[in-house]
Amino acid sequence: MNQVAGAAAIRHLAGKHNVSKLSDAEIIDIFFARQQVFADIMADLASAHDDAAPQHHLIIGQRGMGKTSLLRRVEAELRTDGYRARFLPLAFPEEQYMRIRVNCLSDFWLNCMDALANAWQREGDDAKAKQLDVIIRGFMNSKLAEADLATACKSAFDQAILESTRRPVLLLDNFPRVMERLKNHDWALRAWLQAPSAPLLVAASIAFPSGLEDYAAAFYDSFKSCYLNRLNASEVIEVLRLLAQQENRPTVLAQLDHATPRLRALHALTGGNPRTVIYLYQLLTGGLSPQVEIDLKRLMDDVNAVYEPKLESMAEQARTVFAAVALIWRPAQLKGIQQATQLTAGVVSGQLARLEELGLIERVEIFGSKRGGFQVAERLFNIWYLDRIGSRRDSAPVESLALFLEAFYTPDRLRDIASGLLKSDRIGEDDLPLAFATARVMGAPGGELRGHAQTSQARMIAGLGKKMSKEANKILKLGDVPPEPKHYEFAELELALEKCVPEGSSVLPGQFAKAVLGCIHLLPPSYSWKIDRNDIAQAGCLEEDDLTGWLKSITRNDADWLNSSDAEAVAWLKQRMLRGFLTRRDNVQEWGATLEAVSTAGQAKLCFKVVRDRDGLLELEEKAVQQWVGLAPDDAMAKFNLGYVLQVRLARYAEAELAYRAALQIDPKLGWAWNNLGNVLKNNSDKFIEAEQAYRTALEIDPKYADAWHNLGSVLAHNLG
Repeated sequence: MNQVAGAAAIRHLAGKHNVSKLSDAEIIDIFFARQQVFADIMADLASAHDDAAPQHHLIIGQRGMGKTSLLRRVEAELRTDGYRARFLPLAFPEEQYMRIRVNCLSDFWLNCMDALANAWQREGDDAKAKQLDVIIRGFMNSKLAEADLATACKSAFDQAILESTRRPVLLLDNFPRVMERLKNHDWALRAWLQAPSAPLLVAASIAFPSGLEDYAAAFYDSFKSCYLNRLNASEVIEVLRLLAQQENRPTVLAQLDHATPRLRALHALTGGNPRTVIYLYQLLTGGLSPQVEIDLKRLMDDVNAVYEPKLESMAEQARTVFAAVALIWRPAQLKGIQQATQLTAGVVSGQLARLEELGLIERVEIFGSKRGGFQVAERLFNIWYLDRIGSRRDSAPVESLALFLEAFYTPDRLRDIASGLLKSDRIGEDDLPLAFATARVMGAPGGELRGHAQTSQARMIAGLGKKMSKEANKILKLGDVPPEPKHYEFAELELALEKCVPEGSSVLPGQFAKAVLGCIHLLPPSYSWKIDRNDIAQAGCLEEDDLTGWLKSITRNDADWLNSSDAEAVAWLKQRMLRGFLTRRDNVQEWGATLEAVSTAGQAKLCFKVVRDRDGLLELEEKAVQQWVGLAPDDAMAKFNLGYVLQVRLARYAEAELAYRAALQIDPKLGWAWNNLGNVLKNNSDKFIEAEQAYRTALEIDPKYADAWHNLGSVLAHNLG
């Protein structure tokens, strides 16, 4: 099958078009998921003896599990060379019950004749089909009483079957609905279906019909049942693989070979529902958009046709219980569901059992609990419910978004999403779930995004004042864990700085707070200005002259940093300060995280300049300069500063000598490096002469280099006599 034909067939299989419209060749090509069940049914049909009572089959499975496709596949196989001579498949559509009047057996036989006429027409025998159509129209216009009409219709159908010399196989979808409509005639139907040489019946049902469990019922023990359970992870991968092979998509096949964690997430998302697997496959092959919201909307639009009927078919109490479980999202225990629904424990237990039987709810283990809990079996169904039915205020959607992101997005794409969110000074309320979900999926690398989101949360809550209690809970539900105290402290500091600006000022409160929080010299503790941003916040409302004075000083400070550092690096460091990632000059943890985020030589150089010679940050000082050297291996000043840290701060003279010599290999005219190399050599009695030469070389480069003159005099007087 080529890619275009394959895509068309897959759209049918996904339920976007009626699967009965597929050709036999198409259904054979795209039937992937239920091979063993199909093989078992065909083996039983092939072994059926004409003079023995027939073995009927009942296929049980939830919507989307492949019942209709399986019936259609059996029909197609019965028309192949191996079965055509013995069997005549009669297909009844899923909507068959809509054409059957209550207590009207004659209409059942008319439908059987209609299916037979369709079969003959499909095989190319138009003459037989037209002849039977005439008989059907005659019965439909008949004035006979129902009992006589039913007898006449049955006789006509039996005669047509007898003349065909082939054994009919009735393929009946939604069998329980037909049983319900014809319950007054069930014993008559059983007698007909259990007679030797009677038609074979392969039926489908969403659940096991209650009439088959009653010993006194007509169809008790009449069917061999098979359940279409959810696909396991290996089966989901195999379905995706076969789909990709049919459509000739090598890129998707390559992903299946290497993206095992992603595939496990896909399995969790689909709940092993074959139709849902195909929807996800279509999203993957259709190309993901730059925005998560667009991808999720496309998927929700696709699965709406699957999930909406499921929800509408539930009884009122069942829907109430399902809604409670879906809104909780995480595995919920009986007590929590009872509280959410306000139903009695007995009613909740009964509805949970029914929903579990239907495959809509599953029982899962809960860590630390012997009783376990319940969750929606298909996580995509749960996502759909939260998206279309539940308010995002009802339950934190982080888990559902995280599962969607994990299933669909590569690590590179997740990093792009995180980068986009990190570019903003604040993450808005609508983007908080996406930020937390992305951070969760990324794991440790998502720590900064999570911190940024938590700071944004804390800012929203800090601005609520006395309204905090009610609104704060709504905001907190948009995340996965509450902000830490440091996030609240930063948010309160920002709010206090905004309050420093009086009403009517030419300075905007947000402008002033941003300027102060982004000023490197105002990070506490202040080493040069003797005042830090906490001092300014505590001063309260400021005069206009004070406000403008501070802004001018901060602007000059920024200019100084820009003159001596890379502009991109300065903007990067200021952004970390504005997000609350850097709140103190002497915070080892914050600077450690900042160095972990370094990606350019300019950033490493700037970090080194800020932490240089700071008590308590010695290890970070070395790490920063080592990063600078690693990111700029041809920068002589980077190696010079490495030598400085090794010599002056760490007293590791041998390593310092190597660093200075490496700097001089890059730039032999770097007088500072010659001078400091002389200082290192001076510590070794075997290298006093080399130290003298190093100082003299520094003075050749800069005759006015006072430190080099002093150091040369020292080595001549004290070491060389």
